[in-house]
Amino acid sequence: MRTPTVKRITGTKLQQIRKAHLKRNPLCVRCLARNPPVYRLAQQIDHIVSLRKQGLDVESNRQGLCIECHREKTAEEFGLRARERIGSDGYPTAHVDEKDEAQQLAEAARAARLRHSGRLKQ
Repeated sequence: MRTPTVKRITGTKLQQIRKAHLKRNPLCVRCLARNPPVYRLAQQIDHIVSLRKQGLDVESNRQGLCIECHREKTAEEFGLRARERIGSDGYPTAHVDEKDEAQQLAEAARAARLRHSGRLKQ
């Protein structure tokens, strides 16, 4: 028999929590913990202790992760191996794809300019 999980926050309330958390903590905590640190934007909110393992849906149990770190952490929690990304040359790619990172930063800068000009609502 499955143990009951904690009820998830959903909808508008979840979106407000996500927006506030990423505004306060915009970088991926797993990337920052690397040696040397990697500065990558967090795009997803993760529960440090998953709700399936009786973690609480509270601020102290949340962290911002990039998509790749979130995928890796989820695989680890389920006892799976994270898939390696293979480049066009047939070799595994590094954790941070510089082109993706540059594109993300460019998109974030464009969105900030649009917000500043009033053409994009927050």
